[in-house]
Amino acid sequence: MFKIIPVMTSVFIASAAVADTTVIVPYKNTSSTHFLANLVTEHLSKQVTDESFKLKNIKGGSGFKAAKIFDNTAKADGKTMMITSGTIAINYILKGADKAGYDYKNWKPMFTHSTNGLAVIKPNLISLDNIMKNKPQMISTGNNIYGYDMIMALASDILGWNTKMVWGNNSKGKFKAFMSNETNLDHQTYTSYNKRYKKVVESGDAIPIFCWGEIVDGKYTRCPDYPNLPHFLEVLEMYNIPTDSVKVRAWKLAHNAVHYLKAFMVVKKGTPDSTYNKYVAGYEKALISDDFKTPFHKRAGTSVITIGQPAIDRFENLFNTKDAEALQWLRDFAANYNK
Repeated sequence: MFKIIPVMTSVFIASAAVADTTVIVPYKNTSSTHFLANLVTEHLSKQVTDESFKLKNIKGGSGFKAAKIFDNTAKADGKTMMITSGTIAINYILKGADKAGYDYKNWKPMFTHSTNGLAVIKPNLISLDNIMKNKPQMISTGNNIYGYDMIMALASDILGWNTKMVWGNNSKGKFKAFMSNETNLDHQTYTSYNKRYKKVVESGDAIPIFCWGEIVDGKYTRCPDYPNLPHFLEVLEMYNIPTDSVKVRAWKLAHNAVHYLKAFMVVKKGTPDSTYNKYVAGYEKALISDDFKTPFHKRAGTSVITIGQPAIDRFENLFNTKDAEALQWLRDFAANYNK
């Protein structure tokens, strides 16, 4: 049913390896997801010396194609793992397993990657305060309402902005649209912002207005890499917008999926404990090394990686929300957004 794209990048350990393990990456080899998968696998291979690891990029369908292939074909033997994304997570939360075509309940995480993101505007919009007071026409873009960019559509609704969302662009396309003046509002993850927008902001051609926010001990805080920017809930408080409404609780669900718990490295549930524990022990050693942390933090900022049982706990909390009202509101918002 699905065609797997040929391997684009491979990571191998020493020639003494006796078995191959495939790491599925749902996007092309220039994506931030690939960057993370490649980097962690490179360092895992130095610790797990009885396996050889190969990255397999499966492009298409906003990552959903790869998730379906993994869910439907991978065996519970640890020989196939996959790195997820915020888009794959929010699509599953919004649609449920039957409509999404894959089921997170079949997967077991080995680590999770928390990241953040920033919103930027064109200089002619002047400032966040100008937008809040004058409600100018804004245009933003993204892949679709069932993906990562639904967080901007929802935030605009909460803030009362006059924002038109145009669908069909990935992170690179969003940046191109902003730079060609087709849009005047954008948001990117830390990794994409650092890659694309840092120099643009320094040159004065874009203005960051807020970050989405870090979560520390259950509370939202400013992003440590950009401490002068307010976080999203702080913006709501600044303009006397209630932070406990059902739509804000729905936004928190979306934020958890696309940023706070953006990427999991998973194997199929039922993978033998000996295999799972071998990988987790390998990650625990690999991801504390300076050789890993230096390139990781250079591109991803102070993003956090959580390994083993804490990652499982976060995984289960994300996909077993007790706020049924907020979840239903979020699903209704997505279903009716373009109507």
